[in-house]
Amino acid sequence: MIQSKADYKRYLEQDRIALYRKTKRPRIAGDEIWQYERLLRKTEYFMNCHKTPIGKAYSVYLHFRLRKVGRKLGGFHIPPGAFEEGLSIAHWDRLLFIRLQKSERTAAFISALQSAPPTE
Repeated sequence: MIQSKADYKRYLEQDRIALYRKTKRPRIAGDEIWQYERLLRKTEYFMNCHKTPIGKAYSVYLHFRLRKVGRKLGGFHIPPGAFEEGLSIAHWDRLLFIRLQKSERTAAFISALQSAPPTE
């Protein structure tokens, strides 16, 4: 859980490493998943750390923006605080996520839900 600005920056860095990105910020086009993950972390940071009325209002705005971006990327939503640092989303289709503890880092394996027709 993100409790300070230092935690927020650490989470962003660990997510960048988990996505195998070399740049510090996502590109404008082509890095939609990384942009979603950064927005997820920012939403969690504001929900946990900014307790002023303006901070709470901004966290509500970020939460709605997070849901809008998730719908645009294929209809998924990851609630803020669901994953520790090192989140890596492999693709942007419907999601099923499994949380596994691996030392102090959480490995998140996210796969698509297959809606195959039933076989008879």
